[in-house]
Amino acid sequence: MMLVGEPGSGKSHLMDRTLTKVGQVLEDTANTRPLIACPVPSPATFKSMVLALLEVSGFEGANLRREAWSLWQMFRHRLSMLGTAVVWIAEAQDLFCADRKLILRALKSLMQGDNAVAVVLSGTEELAEVIRTDPQVKRRLSFQS
Repeated sequence: MMLVGEPGSGKSHLMDRTLTKVGQVLEDTANTRPLIACPVPSPATFKSMVLALLEVSGFEGANLRREAWSLWQMFRHRLSMLGTAVVWIAEAQDLFCADRKLILRALKSLMQGDNAVAVVLSGTEELAEVIRTDPQVKRRLSFQS
């Protein structure tokens, strides 16, 4: 799902409120994290996003020298181990300043296979424009504005 709107229009508040209600059904336990929510860090690179997602998932001490895609595979494995069902990335338009194709492939990989998760992206209309450039990712997301 993708939620787009103008800055200050309440996207993050709406998603936080909605996912909090979902989170009451999908409560964390000692070994599970059904919902992972993370804003895009600054600087917004693929590697910084993966490191932030790993940290939010409770993984500490990621090797900063590892290749970004290797860290991404670690994150995907972590999602499987934690039983994660939903990953929400807020302010996602900032993520596509660099490495656009790599990031689109990574997002697509989250929505595929036996351990697929629901991906929620929120951001400005700029985010929708980027997502619409990739037919496979566009097909996998529903748009809300």
